[in-house]
Amino acid sequence: LLDNTYVGLQAGVNTPLSFNQMFPVNEYAGIRVGKNLTPIFGLNIDAGITFNDHASGHTNSFVNHFASKAAVNTVNVGLNGTVNLMNLFGGYKGSPRIFEVSTVTGLGWSHIYNKTAGITNTLDDDEFIAKTGADFTFNLGKKKAWQVYAEPSVVWNLTDRVNDGIHFDKDHAYLQLLVGVNYKFKTSNGTHSFKMYDIAAMNDEINNLRSELAKKPKEV
Repeated sequence: LLDNTYVGLQAGVNTPLSFNQMFPVNEYAGIRVGKNLTPIFGLNIDAGITFNDHASGHTNSFVNHFASKAAVNTVNVGLNGTVNLMNLFGGYKGSPRIFEVSTVTGLGWSHIYNKTAGITNTLDDDEFIAKTGADFTFNLGKKKAWQVYAEPSVVWNLTDRVNDGIHFDKDHAYLQLLVGVNYKFKTSNGTHSFKMYDIAAMNDEINNLRSELAKKPKEV
């Protein structure tokens, strides 16, 4: 159950995708726990905090977005699916490549703290969010147990704070850039990743041993 699991830390910045006001950016810090189900497909959980909300104003574009003036603006938790594009199209070679590219897509929940002045207390503080992004990962060390990655992504606020209508547009999303470090735990096969076995070669070896055994005299 715990084979091919990993844990890591991440930090970065984000800004509204509408680009009405890009700077100053908002800071982000979080953790990631994941498991690779196969060399291609995996799952991870991201949990993080966005600090400040510098780029949110009182314009209509942002009132229903993440609008807050607290030091901690939002707490986000999301479940993501990952697809290793290098292994998908190039095949798994028995060990992780030094450089890999993976997609990261998922759904999650965000809680907004401390409403901005002028926004009534009747508005919803809990939002349904989605994430679309990509991980550009370097596998480091002799055993490639460590990963360092950069992740550009878009986090979409799918629900409107006023009437919880569904949105999927730039006025209800932000662009995010994260950098992170993961540690992959040792697996039951003795490595920190998937191990390949040549079943055909094993069968050949077993058949050869059976042939050698059949040639020997039988003793009681």
